[in-house]
Amino acid sequence: MAQIKAAFFDIDGTLLPFHAKALPESTVQALAALRKNGVKTFIATGRPPVHLPYLHELDGIPFDGYVTMLEYAGIGVAMGNACDAAKAAADYVTDDITADGLAKALTHFGLI
Repeated sequence: MAQIKAAFFDIDGTLLPFHAKALPESTVQALAALRKNGVKTFIATGRPPVHLPYLHELDGIPFDGYVTMLEYAGIGVAMGNACDAAKAAADYVTDDITADGLAKALTHFGLI
């Protein structure tokens, strides 16, 4: 596999479980390990940038950038809690975010 240099993450349902007030500890640790391995991390979301300062759940989590839309991805990963259409379009489906889905996906692809 080609070395991955950047990873893009949605917020709702990917980094942050719906109706949650904090990121799962496994997600915080997985993001830190990813960055330690030299992979840049970005937020890719439909939320406008003005909303990010109000997402206190992401306080202290460093990201290298922010994009409002990711049109092309080499590997599409859907979370276990994603809708059926997203799962069908994904290259890989991981577990729900509350079942360590982000950490499992990054491990699956050998990133951490």
